[in-house]
Amino acid sequence: MIDEIREIAKLYPESRSAILPALRLAQERRGCLSRAALAAVADALGVTPAYCLSVARSSDIFPRAP
Repeated sequence: MIDEIREIAKLYPESRSAILPALRLAQERRGCLSRAALAAVADALGVTPAYCLSVARSSDIFPRAP
């Protein structure tokens, strides 16, 4: 999944701009945005898990539990 997120990030001028599609991919693959999923997205995009969590919390389309 990390490699896929990095490929998505190449489509954007800054890797962190790919946060929404990356979170969506993690949600689809893992069923929800667990801590591990947020950490994987953060690692792939070079951001912090807290940044990923803040973006996910700002939208109700990203459930944190299955």
